[in-house]
Amino acid sequence: APARELVTGAEAGALRAENDLKHRARLFPLAPLPQPYLDALVGGDEVMAVAYRDDGRLIGLSLILDHPAWPICLSWGALPPETGGRKHLYFDGYVRMVEWAVATGRSGLVLGKGQAEGKRSLGAELVPSSALAVPL
Repeated sequence: APARELVTGAEAGALRAENDLKHRARLFPLAPLPQPYLDALVGGDEVMAVAYRDDGRLIGLSLILDHPAWPICLSWGALPPETGGRKHLYFDGYVRMVEWAVATGRSGLVLGKGQAEGKRSLGAELVPSSALAVPL
């Protein structure tokens, strides 16, 4: 569904921060995204979401930048089971994203670089990509 129907920017930011700590060195976590950016991101018309809640509490979230052919999975985050999350939400979310892409006639999904082997095991095709950083 559109992200604005499922989640707030504050919820998305909190879950992203939790997920960053889970997957990155705790000494060097990513800087949080600015709240106005997150509010605009989830409040717009171009971002879809797969969200999981337990008694109203957000426990898993995938944000997808909608595109007519190749939507981009912007982020995935889930609480670990020991803090109230559920096992295997990543796999269920993956299936739901693929089902949505197929049902809406998309060519595919851009899934990002993280957990490449897990994505390959689920049928994703890994392709080389590049990034460019430019000082402001």
